[in-house]
Amino acid sequence: MSNLIALDPGGTTGVALYDGLGPIPSKGYEHRFRTLQIEGENHHLPLWKLLTRTSPQVVICERFDSMPMQAMRTINLDAREYIGVAKLYTQMLGRKFVPQQRSAAKGQWPDDKIKDLHLWQPNAPHAMDALRHLLYYLTQSGEYGLIRILRDVRR
Repeated sequence: MSNLIALDPGGTTGVALYDGLGPIPSKGYEHRFRTLQIEGENHHLPLWKLLTRTSPQVVICERFDSMPMQAMRTINLDAREYIGVAKLYTQMLGRKFVPQQRSAAKGQWPDDKIKDLHLWQPNAPHAMDALRHLLYYLTQSGEYGLIRILRDVRR
């Protein structure tokens, strides 16, 4: 069970989970975070199963914002469908859905800051993008015990 889950939806969906109940133990906070990537076409069901298995109270999700310049390129609409799966989960179970802009999370949590927290995982770019959204939410909300640690690293 996780308190929070953050998603970077798309052809590969990045996932970051946070189990933040209770005081921070002396061995550190790193074990409270988990990241993974869901790959393959049509991973609606694996995403749904992950949401129902981990039962997060809050689902943080990167927004899908189509920009005018993207019209010239191919747009992958898979992200919209996976956002729909996350919204369905939150609506059915009365959980909180938090959409975030990509630029906000990426601006406050560049790679070096994630490495400073010892949470960096090479070869998992989508999971790291989901982690950015999770860290951004944690630092903005102030609802969880890591706020002081995260704000110190963010500077």
